[in-house]
Amino acid sequence: MTFELLTSATCRWSIRNVAALIEKGADFRLVDVSPDGHSAGWFTALTPFGKTPALRHKNQIVVESRIINEYLDEVMPGRPLLPTKPLNRAWARVWNGFCDEEIMRQVRLYATGDPHAKQLALDSLDNALTRLEDHLFDHGSPGDYWGGRALSLTDLTYWTLFDVFDRLALLHEARRLVDSRPRISAWSSRLLAHPTLVYAEAQLVALASPVRA
Repeated sequence: MTFELLTSATCRWSIRNVAALIEKGADFRLVDVSPDGHSAGWFTALTPFGKTPALRHKNQIVVESRIINEYLDEVMPGRPLLPTKPLNRAWARVWNGFCDEEIMRQVRLYATGDPHAKQLALDSLDNALTRLEDHLFDHGSPGDYWGGRALSLTDLTYWTLFDVFDRLALLHEARRLVDSRPRISAWSSRLLAHPTLVYAEAQLVALASPVRA
């Protein structure tokens, strides 16, 4: 079966989906839905939200990058990317939500707020990263990743956070909060250098400059 990941060259959230597709050994292709910088009408008609990424599979659409990855893990055979034990799987979803709904929210507030809002966001981010450092890999498998020796959906989720810190100079104060926590910092370095994620990022970059015959 072939999956179509509907995205754009600037939607780095979709890199976590490309990585999941690679890890599951799926046949897939990327479809640029905004080659001129604006979402195509056919794409905005497909979902209630009109946001990238979206996954098209058997003429059905799944949205939200974190949900897309859970869907892929359920419908594709191969190595599970969520834990097989129900308790560990539940906790993986909790930590994934903590990344996207709490930590990333504070990153956005820090990046866009006035000085007072930035300081509040930085304080909240400090607390959130302390919580993550204290409980890193809880309910996971022994190893260098939340999935043990191999990537899990939790690793792919947090790669997005570390990618933002790595790329955006305006987050330098927030990045220091990561660097000061040895377990998170080491995990971040391993994820940013992981071959699957490096290759997944290259696929998105190639979408911005496709080879023309």
